[in-house]
Amino acid sequence: EIDIVAASLQFMKWKCLVLEDINITLGGLRFLLDNLEKNEHLKELQLSNNQLGAKGVKLLASGLQSDNKTMEKIVLANCELDQSDIGRLAHSLLENTTIKSIDLRGNEIGDLGALSLKALLEQNKIITELLLDGCKISDEKMTLIKDRLWHNNSFLKSILSTEYSLAIRDLANL
Repeated sequence: EIDIVAASLQFMKWKCLVLEDINITLGGLRFLLDNLEKNEHLKELQLSNNQLGAKGVKLLASGLQSDNKTMEKIVLANCELDQSDIGRLAHSLLENTTIKSIDLRGNEIGDLGALSLKALLEQNKIITELLLDGCKISDEKMTLIKDRLWHNNSFLKSILSTEYSLAIRDLANL
Protein backbone atom coordinates (compact mmCIF):
# COMPACT_ATOMS: atom_id res chain seq x y z
CA GLU A 1 0.00 0.00 0.00
CA ILE A 2 2.78 2.46 0.86
CA ASP A 3 4.38 1.83 -2.53
CA ILE A 4 1.17 2.85 -4.31
CA VAL A 5 0.85 6.00 -2.21
CA ALA A 6 4.52 6.89 -2.68
CA ALA A 7 4.45 6.29 -6.44
CA SER A 8 1.35 8.48 -6.72
CA LEU A 9 2.92 11.42 -4.88
CA GLN A 10 4.38 13.05 -7.96
CA PHE A 11 0.92 13.16 -9.57
CA MET A 12 -1.16 14.18 -6.56
CA LYS A 13 -1.69 17.67 -5.24
CA TRP A 14 -2.07 16.61 -1.63
CA LYS A 15 -1.15 19.18 0.98
CA CYS A 16 -0.89 16.63 3.82
CA LEU A 17 0.09 12.97 3.82
CA VAL A 18 -0.87 11.01 6.94
CA LEU A 19 0.91 7.67 7.35
CA GLU A 20 0.37 7.16 11.05
CA ASP A 21 0.69 3.77 12.74
CA ILE A 22 1.28 1.76 9.56
CA ASN A 23 4.50 -0.02 10.58
CA ILE A 24 6.34 1.53 7.66
CA THR A 25 9.33 -0.55 6.53
CA LEU A 26 12.75 0.80 5.59
CA GLY A 27 12.04 -0.01 1.94
CA GLY A 28 8.69 1.76 2.12
CA LEU A 29 10.25 4.79 3.80
CA ARG A 30 13.04 4.92 1.20
CA PHE A 31 10.52 4.74 -1.65
CA LEU A 32 8.34 7.39 0.01
CA LEU A 33 11.26 9.80 0.47
CA ASP A 34 12.47 9.29 -3.11
CA ASN A 35 9.02 10.24 -4.35
CA LEU A 36 8.58 13.16 -1.96
CA GLU A 37 11.30 14.99 -3.86
CA LYS A 38 9.08 14.88 -6.96
CA ASN A 39 6.00 16.33 -5.22
CA GLU A 40 5.62 20.10 -5.43
CA HIS A 41 2.49 20.42 -3.29
CA LEU A 42 2.97 18.44 -0.08
CA LYS A 43 3.33 20.72 2.94
CA GLU A 44 2.91 18.23 5.80
CA LEU A 45 4.12 14.69 6.39
CA GLN A 46 2.75 12.76 9.36
CA LEU A 47 4.60 9.59 10.34
CA SER A 48 3.46 9.34 13.98
CA ASN A 49 3.34 6.00 15.77
CA ASN A 50 5.80 4.33 13.41
CA GLN A 51 8.92 2.75 14.89
CA LEU A 52 11.48 4.26 12.57
CA GLY A 53 14.60 3.01 14.34
CA ALA A 54 18.10 4.35 13.77
CA LYS A 55 18.16 3.33 10.09
CA GLY A 56 14.76 4.89 9.44
CA VAL A 57 15.81 8.15 11.08
CA LYS A 58 18.99 8.16 9.01
CA LEU A 59 16.91 7.75 5.83
CA LEU A 60 14.46 10.43 6.94
CA ALA A 61 17.29 12.82 7.85
CA SER A 62 18.83 12.30 4.43
CA GLY A 63 15.45 12.92 2.76
CA LEU A 64 14.93 16.14 4.69
CA GLN A 65 18.25 17.46 3.39
CA SER A 66 16.95 17.19 -0.17
CA ASP A 67 15.74 20.09 -2.24
CA ASN A 68 12.07 19.62 -1.38
CA LYS A 69 10.83 23.20 -1.50
CA THR A 70 7.33 22.73 -0.09
CA MET A 71 7.48 20.66 3.12
CA GLU A 72 6.60 22.91 6.07
CA LYS A 73 5.64 20.47 8.81
CA ILE A 74 6.80 17.04 9.88
CA VAL A 75 5.02 15.01 12.56
CA LEU A 76 7.06 12.29 14.27
CA ALA A 77 5.09 11.92 17.50
CA ASN A 78 5.50 8.62 19.35
CA CYS A 79 8.07 7.19 16.92
CA GLU A 80 10.34 5.93 19.73
CA LEU A 81 13.06 8.41 18.80
CA ASP A 82 15.92 8.83 21.28
CA GLN A 83 18.59 11.48 21.78
CA SER A 84 20.90 10.14 19.05
CA ASP A 85 18.00 9.99 16.57
CA ILE A 86 17.18 13.61 17.41
CA GLY A 87 20.84 14.55 16.92
CA ARG A 88 20.76 13.08 13.38
CA LEU A 89 17.43 14.72 12.61
CA ALA A 90 18.53 18.11 13.98
CA HIS A 91 21.76 17.99 11.98
CA SER A 92 19.84 17.26 8.77
CA LEU A 93 17.61 20.30 9.30
CA LEU A 94 20.36 22.85 9.96
CA GLU A 95 20.10 24.31 6.48
CA ASN A 96 16.53 23.35 5.62
CA THR A 97 14.66 26.47 4.51
CA THR A 98 11.07 25.23 4.42
CA ILE A 99 10.24 23.22 7.55
CA LYS A 100 8.64 25.55 10.09
CA SER A 101 7.02 23.04 12.44
CA ILE A 102 8.24 19.76 13.97
CA ASP A 103 6.12 17.56 16.22
CA LEU A 104 8.24 15.22 18.35
CA ARG A 105 5.77 14.60 21.19
CA GLY A 106 6.06 11.34 23.09
CA ASN A 107 9.65 10.52 22.13
CA GLU A 108 12.36 9.96 24.74
CA ILE A 109 14.52 12.86 23.65
CA GLY A 110 15.92 13.80 27.07
CA ASP A 111 18.28 16.66 27.81
CA LEU A 112 20.96 15.63 25.30
CA GLY A 113 18.41 15.56 22.51
CA ALA A 114 17.11 18.92 23.74
CA LEU A 115 20.60 20.39 23.36
CA SER A 116 20.68 19.15 19.75
CA LEU A 117 17.35 20.87 19.14
CA LYS A 118 18.60 24.08 20.75
CA ALA A 119 21.65 24.05 18.46
CA LEU A 120 19.33 23.48 15.49
CA LEU A 121 17.17 26.46 16.46
CA GLU A 122 20.23 28.67 16.87
CA GLN A 123 21.24 28.07 13.25
CA ASN A 124 17.90 27.45 11.54
CA LYS A 125 15.73 30.53 12.04
CA ILE A 126 12.87 29.15 9.92
CA ILE A 127 11.59 26.72 12.58
CA THR A 128 8.96 28.50 14.69
CA GLU A 129 7.08 25.57 16.22
CA LEU A 130 8.47 22.56 18.05
CA LEU A 131 6.10 20.27 19.97
CA LEU A 132 7.87 18.37 22.75
CA ASP A 133 5.24 17.21 25.25
CA GLY A 134 6.23 13.98 26.98
CA CYS A 135 9.85 14.00 25.76
CA LYS A 136 11.51 13.76 29.20
CA ILE A 137 13.25 17.13 28.88
CA SER A 138 14.15 19.03 32.05
CA ASP A 139 12.56 22.43 32.71
CA GLU A 140 15.99 24.06 32.32
CA LYS A 141 16.56 22.65 28.81
CA MET A 142 12.94 23.28 27.84
CA THR A 143 13.41 26.94 28.76
CA LEU A 144 16.46 27.14 26.49
CA ILE A 145 14.43 25.74 23.61
CA LYS A 146 11.50 28.07 24.28
CA ASP A 147 13.86 31.07 24.28
CA ARG A 148 15.26 30.04 20.89
CA LEU A 149 11.77 29.52 19.47
CA TRP A 150 10.80 32.96 20.70
CA HIS A 151 13.69 34.43 18.74
CA ASN A 152 12.78 32.41 15.65
CA ASN A 153 9.11 33.37 15.69
CA SER A 154 8.68 35.65 12.69
CA PHE A 155 5.62 37.37 14.17
CA LEU A 156 7.63 38.45 17.19
CA LYS A 157 10.52 39.50 14.95
CA SER A 158 8.22 41.70 12.90
CA ILE A 159 6.76 43.28 16.04
CA LEU A 160 10.21 43.94 17.44
CA SER A 161 11.53 45.35 14.18
CA THR A 162 8.42 47.53 13.80
CA GLU A 163 8.83 48.93 17.30
CA TYR A 164 12.53 49.52 16.64
CA SER A 165 11.74 51.29 13.34
CA LEU A 166 9.13 53.46 15.05
CA ALA A 167 11.59 54.41 17.78
CA ILE A 168 14.24 55.38 15.22
CA ARG A 169 11.71 57.39 13.17
CA ASP A 170 10.51 59.17 16.34
CA LEU A 171 14.09 60.06 17.24
CA ALA A 172 14.71 61.40 13.74
CA ASN A 173 11.71 63.69 14.02
CA LEU A 174 13.02 65.38 17.21
